Amino acid sequence: VKAGEPVMTYQLGAVHLADGTVTWIDHGLGERAANFNAPIWSHDGQRAVAWVGAADHKDAWLLLLDLPAGSARVIATDHDEAWVRGFRTGRLSRGDGIVYGWMPGNDRVYFTSEQDGHYHLYVTGLDGGEPVQLTQGAFGLVDLRMSRDQARWYFVSNEVHPGEHQLYTMPLEGGERTRLTRESGWYGYVLSPDEQHVALTYSNQTEPGDLFVMPNRTGAEPARLTDSVKADFRRHAWQTNEIVTFEDGEGHTIYADLFLPDRPHPARPAVIYVHGAGWAQGVYRRWSGMRPFLHYLVQQGYVVMSVDYRGSRGYGRDFRTGIYRHMGETEIQSGLVAVEYLVREQDVDRGRIGLFGGSYGGFYTLMAMFKHPGVFAAGAVRAPVTDWAHYNHGYTTRILNSPYDDTVAYEQSSPIYFAEGLQDHLLIQHGVQDDNVHFQDSVRLAQRLLELKKDDWEIMIYPIEAHSLRGEEYNRLDVMRRRAKLFDRVLKA
Repeated sequence: VKAGEPVMTYQLGAVHLADGTVTWIDHGLGERAANFNAPIWSHDGQRAVAWVGAADHKDAWLLLLDLPAGSARVIATDHDEAWVRGFRTGRLSRGDGIVYGWMPGNDRVYFTSEQDGHYHLYVTGLDGGEPVQLTQGAFGLVDLRMSRDQARWYFVSNEVHPGEHQLYTMPLEGGERTRLTRESGWYGYVLSPDEQHVALTYSNQTEPGDLFVMPNRTGAEPARLTDSVKADFRRHAWQTNEIVTFEDGEGHTIYADLFLPDRPHPARPAVIYVHGAGWAQGVYRRWSGMRPFLHYLVQQGYVVMSVDYRGSRGYGRDFRTGIYRHMGETEIQSGLVAVEYLVREQDVDRGRIGLFGGSYGGFYTLMAMFKHPGVFAAGAVRAPVTDWAHYNHGYTTRILNSPYDDTVAYEQSSPIYFAEGLQDHLLIQHGVQDDNVHFQDSVRLAQRLLELKKDDWEIMIYPIEAHSLRGEEYNRLDVMRRRAKLFDRVLKA
């Protein structure tokens, strides 16, 4: 940390094994605060490259390193007026990091970027010329790796549908993509050491993830290796939900899971689930841990929806960065048009719609209820962010810039500044030992609601629970039961 600077950056050094001295690498970007990512050596061990990201997250550079001289030069750049995606070496595991490495011959480097609006693969020479794009289209890559013989790529993408992950292979220099998996759903994969077989994890809307293996060739049938659920699970009639779409009025298509009850409650109530993390994805043809509770609500007669709001992963750069400098605005619009869809297409009672979510989903629920009173009659939040100035610096500075540079972004994005808008029924739940969204967020909000003399709200604390409900089973039961009772009491009355 340099004296007088509020930004801590990661530097890169070369250790001389003979005498133990260290040469610090100059990124060559002048006074611009930047972070080095892990370097990757060429196959012949003669060169190394590394990504460097600006501390303000607006730019990133792929650098060719001269370790003995302690210098570097730029061979590729990435820029985004909002924020550049994160950094990840080797393989792209979840679509949330730049991947880079060496091509055969040691004279070119590959990397991934959203330069054309979706997450694709590029190759650049060492002279800093224009990169060559190897994949293109309205889809993104996930879990990219090169074959052992350096002749092909393997990757997962959502080319078939934003809610599916399928495995593909492609020639090293680009060209036709060959799909290796066939069943609708969500795949992860690992190649065998000799690359003659592929181990797969697979799940769909009614089946939790299990392990399969298949020969590494087109048209091969996977063989199931595990069956991880109990007999009680098989006896339950799990419902396959429909994925519906509607427009948000701002030029974007919103995807949503829709669950319809066999026996709708006569009051025609509905509940909308909001996924956490902000950048994550909640609408897909796979199993998730929230699905049993959503099915329970459907069994109780609710129309249930899960929405991939603006900011969610899987829909491209413009969709992802729609929340820049103003969280709780464009993504709430996604929820408001979801309400209109439910009323118009599913005959839901406009006055009987509830909303719930945890972490970012809790933040979302608070902002929706505070800024749009009367739209959601009841809301349940767990571990909600109530003031982004108190949250993880690396996460928030990407979206809202630094709190000491952009106070407006933080104030217009934090629920605690809008608490006076609460008119409807609110349940707050938070674990005292939360090391992600700290317990203080809910405590401060509770104090603010007391100062505002608000009623029809309550708070439940979980003394030994952390952020992700991984503690005692009775805590999970209590969280779900209180949500269900809130919705029954308010939406079915």
